[in-house]
Amino acid sequence: MARELPSLTREQLLELDLDLRLRMCWDAVSSLGDPDEIPHLAALLRWAYGQGYWDCLTEPRRGALYRAHGFAVPARRKG
Repeated sequence: MARELPSLTREQLLELDLDLRLRMCWDAVSSLGDPDEIPHLAALLRWAYGQGYWDCLTEPRRGALYRAHGFAVPARRKG
């Protein structure tokens, strides 16, 4: 018999998507040694931030991650 998965909110689904991306960062930092050291954590945060930019710039359509989770795509700021 198939087991029914719990219903997740769109916020929880977005968190899960982001957690999967962060997992890649944690794996890389853990291979460096003790992840509690400040320089390693700083590198992790820079990498996670940069990975977010990379993901955004390489999406097939702008805002795909937001749309996939039912969120409105934020308007671009006029620069």
